[in-house]
Amino acid sequence: MRVAEEMGLPGELWGMCVELGEMYQEQGDESQADQTFARPAGIIHALAGTLQDHQQRTTFLSTLLVQRVLEHVRYFE
Repeated sequence: MRVAEEMGLPGELWGMCVELGEMYQEQGDESQADQTFARPAGIIHALAGTLQDHQQRTTFLSTLLVQRVLEHVRYFE
């Protein structure tokens, strides 16, 4: 994950964070999973903010992977 972060690859970074969050969830550590999902939720929010086209933004935010992340982050819509 550090390499993706250092190279400025948010698309790859948030996907890796999701995998890590799901690992914590499978281990029953919901607290750590929620904390881990907060990072990709922030990246998703930032990426969505760069999409000027409303339809593209809506499509991105409605994908299954994005929805799985957002389910875990209570403060994010």
